[in-house]
Amino acid sequence: MPSPFSFQPPTGGNVVLKSCEGTVFNAHSVVLGLASTVFAGMFSGASSPNTIELAEDGETISLMLAFIYPVTPPKIATAAQLEKVMIFSQKYGIAKMIDIVEKSIPPESKLIHSDPIQVFRASVKYGFPTLRVFAGRAVRPKHTNLLTISGVVNPARCFPEASSAIGIIRAQTIRQRILPRVVSSLRLPRAEQAHQSNGDDYIPRMACRSCWDKTRQPDGRYTSSWFRSWIRMVESRLIAEPMHKCEDAFSILWFLNNHGWTFGWCNDCTTQILAKRLMFEEWVQAAKKHIDKELKVLDQLYTL
Repeated sequence: MPSPFSFQPPTGGNVVLKSCEGTVFNAHSVVLGLASTVFAGMFSGASSPNTIELAEDGETISLMLAFIYPVTPPKIATAAQLEKVMIFSQKYGIAKMIDIVEKSIPPESKLIHSDPIQVFRASVKYGFPTLRVFAGRAVRPKHTNLLTISGVVNPARCFPEASSAIGIIRAQTIRQRILPRVVSSLRLPRAEQAHQSNGDDYIPRMACRSCWDKTRQPDGRYTSSWFRSWIRMVESRLIAEPMHKCEDAFSILWFLNNHGWTFGWCNDCTTQILAKRLMFEEWVQAAKKHIDKELKVLDQLYTL
């Protein structure tokens, strides 16, 4: 950890600045007044400046003095130092500090790339527009992956005043990323037996005989002609609408009013699924419950 920055003005100062931890600086009221509108107001009309106790620590005051005195400006080494400079320059109206900092830190600076989110947050809060752009460009998934829940929570905590907006906006993006994976993972239940008679009523599957024979696997898995259309429909509906507006997609009624999703179906599969409606209802409600469970991770973003 680097040592705190330290600077003392040239001798001959006529005003004492005292930090919160007791560090004393003998400064010159003329220099302070020219650099800061706040200090100028303190000295206006005063016969002789007195000791001024400041709320800032010694490093912050050292940085401020090094910026306003006619010496080589200090090199800011850490994001924490940068934020101290930002806070002090705004609080005491020292435009010179803002100008020097904005011009002295290039976009490729290690200072920016080490913690671009902190630099961005501070730049927005304290009015450093150039650094704000540089920091925004520097943010990468390694700093915070906004396609993950934790990656959204961290920057939301950095911007508490905007956390609700960040949460709700990113939740929609992550929801659209989660849904295809969750919906495509759904499978029809295994059939315990193959065709053994000409009758279909007792056969525990939701596909016609032809589709069963074409798609069945040794483990009892199969794909009905309606299944892929249903998967595409559910994904499309849930991306566009909340779950409670998609209840019809999880009902046998969808097969009677499916709005053009029947391309590639066979009529026998439709007949079979209607015959096996109780099996379908049980399966589709379990599928709905699974999707709800997977999407529940987004709740923490809705409550940021």
